[in-house]
Amino acid sequence: MHTKTLTVGLAVSLATALAIPAGAQAQSEEFFFDLAGYSDRALRVSLMSGRVEVEGYDGDEVLISVSEGPAQDGAPDVDDDGMRILPNGGQNLVVRQDGGQIIVRAGSMDEAALVSVRAPRDVRLSLHSAMDSSISVVDMSGEMEIQNSNGPVEVRGLRSAAVIHAHTDDLTVSVDASELPGPLVLNSWAGDVELTVPATLQANLRWRTNMGDVRTNLDVTDIETVTEREETEDGVRLEGYTTARLNGGGAEVSVTAYTGDITLRRAD
Repeated sequence: MHTKTLTVGLAVSLATALAIPAGAQAQSEEFFFDLAGYSDRALRVSLMSGRVEVEGYDGDEVLISVSEGPAQDGAPDVDDDGMRILPNGGQNLVVRQDGGQIIVRAGSMDEAALVSVRAPRDVRLSLHSAMDSSISVVDMSGEMEIQNSNGPVEVRGLRSAAVIHAHTDDLTVSVDASELPGPLVLNSWAGDVELTVPATLQANLRWRTNMGDVRTNLDVTDIETVTEREETEDGVRLEGYTTARLNGGGAEVSVTAYTGDITLRRAD
């Protein structure tokens, strides 16, 4: 197994990049970036297929490990017309630094990628995945924006404002703070949403599911069903949702599951 390590220090002013062309033989890559001295620190990951794992720690360096593997085990060699299906380009990987921002693009239609990141807790996150992927985030306190088009999302130890979408699968989030510095928005089109929070969290809650149930063991108060009316060029649009307060209210927390269940759980 070939492993290549890239170390980038503060001597690099604006951009450092590594691109691995299709067909390269590398199976695992590791990259180190030092973000000491940068006040605005961010990590952006775009994944075609595979898995993204991000874990926070107290420090200034970002360690990124990228492993390769087939996206579809047991895929047919011949289609219905008797035509052979050939490999389609292999793995693509780009990792670069632009100031305090680290950018990763990985995976392809033919090859899945496992992107594992150990990053300073306060780094802002922007994580996107297109197909057959999962995203996991643990112990991060920077703002985050996460979108997974086809797969589950799990976030543990959340302490920040966040917008998180799991379009076709389950979304699981646990909050590790009594106060959130900004809004928390959770959406899943075709999966369940489970939100676990401390009993002391102060929040204004809003939820809606079109086809599922809403369950909780939280001591919510001031429960109210609201219907919003919007005049459009095509007519009238009505949208209903339910609101409540937790411990007198606080940050805005919105949870939507269009076809799945919503669970609002008190942490043990």
